[in-house]
Amino acid sequence: MKRRVIAIVRVSTPNQAADDRHGLARQRHDIEQTAAAHDLEIVRWCEVVESGSIAFRGEDFAAVFKDLARVDIHGAIVSSIDRLIRPGQLGDLQVFDPFQRHKKLLFAGGSEIDVESEAGWIVSAMSGLSAGLEKRAILKRTLGGKERMRAKGGHPGGKISLPRGLTYVRERNADGKVVRAYWQYTAESQQVLEAFRLLLAGESFVEIAKRVGFASGRGVASILRNTVWKGTRTFEPNSLRAVPLEMPLGIPPLVSPEYWAQAQVILDQKRNATRALRRQDRTVCLALGVLRCHCGRRLYLRRDYRVGQFDLLYCGSRFPKGVGCGAPSLRRVDADPAIVDVITRHLSSARVLLAILEKAPQRRAPNPKAAAKTEREIARVTADRARLVDLRMKGKITESEFDSRAAELAAELRALEAALPRAAPVFDQKALATGIARLLAGFRFLEPRAQHALARKLFVGFDLTRDGNAIGAVVLRGETVAGEYAKKEPLSTQPSEISVFPDLPIALPAPVMIRKIA
Repeated sequence: MKRRVIAIVRVSTPNQAADDRHGLARQRHDIEQTAAAHDLEIVRWCEVVESGSIAFRGEDFAAVFKDLARVDIHGAIVSSIDRLIRPGQLGDLQVFDPFQRHKKLLFAGGSEIDVESEAGWIVSAMSGLSAGLEKRAILKRTLGGKERMRAKGGHPGGKISLPRGLTYVRERNADGKVVRAYWQYTAESQQVLEAFRLLLAGESFVEIAKRVGFASGRGVASILRNTVWKGTRTFEPNSLRAVPLEMPLGIPPLVSPEYWAQAQVILDQKRNATRALRRQDRTVCLALGVLRCHCGRRLYLRRDYRVGQFDLLYCGSRFPKGVGCGAPSLRRVDADPAIVDVITRHLSSARVLLAILEKAPQRRAPNPKAAAKTEREIARVTADRARLVDLRMKGKITESEFDSRAAELAAELRALEAALPRAAPVFDQKALATGIARLLAGFRFLEPRAQHALARKLFVGFDLTRDGNAIGAVVLRGETVAGEYAKKEPLSTQPSEISVFPDLPIALPAPVMIRKIA
């Protein structure tokens, strides 16, 4: 009975799959000859148009790998290994995993490869690496030719890669051969020159774009940062060189280097001012990490830096598949004040907190038998450690043996000490409630970053009501830090007292509306 296989043909670009090209036909011919030589039956053909470095991650290859799990499929066939994979990194060799996992054969270059066997393992890995090295060599030759042209002041790319206002002219003879090539500023370069003048005059990007005819103010900075206007073209570092390549255009510059440098100083100032403005109050979102939807998921933040827009909070159930619980989105500027209102109105009262702590269930006392067993194990490990030191002192074991065994005993001792049952801490509930209330009394006046850190330290989450427009409950975090805090250091890491208790839900007397906070 003939073995049934899936045939794979692949080309890298749509142009290679055109009717006037013969790459696909050649691969089909090679596959048919291999199938005839090995008495194979081709179940179906899989044609892929994608780079060999990423093709195996696509849907077409995924369907092939899925079919390899079928009992009636014996493997796959390609004209050569590079049609299956051209790895860009060693991890790409996972393309052979389905063949090994399902114990299927791979036919490539006229040969039969059993990937599961030792020989097949080596052949598949070496063939895949060879295909990857071949691609790197092709890429290096291609980039090397372009690099030599750039070093001579030429332009290996198309016009789309040039900024507006600059062009590369190629004059050809009757036979189509290039006889002269040179750089030239076009009429649009006058718009760039006017943009430089307006920038140094103090105009904004939006105003510059409006007056010179650019589409928007967003691209003004990138246009004016280009070095071609001072007569030099700069290429960023790549795989062939670690430093930028600067080549003169061979034409008079549009602006002097000094004038261009002045413009860069202004562009840097604008950039830094914009970044500082964005970081000022948008870096910290009080609701992020503590506000929870009624379905139990955390809320996810999407920032919007456009003027007049708002950062929005979404239920985490909407990501990544986009199917959520139906809760509405919330504006951050509304949600943050609502959390502050909950803390200052309900949770800064020692009387309220004391009533909550008194209802908290106490930690169960440790099991005496479990504690005694752990202590016996600790004593045994300690005795083994003493005997090991004695053997080393008498020279009966080598230093390397001592170090290895000592490390094992130390790790075992740490694990036992961590598992040792501990008694429930005894604390003054009144002092604990007073400490938390005192800490939260000035919450409204803390910096946004300090508010967020304190909220994450004290609360598990602020739970939304089912309609998603109000906070109806709060969960106080276990292991809450309490005690006296210095007024200048509200987030002191050295509290006078630490309480350990289960997370406590706090039902608010009245839900705090989110979208009605002034």
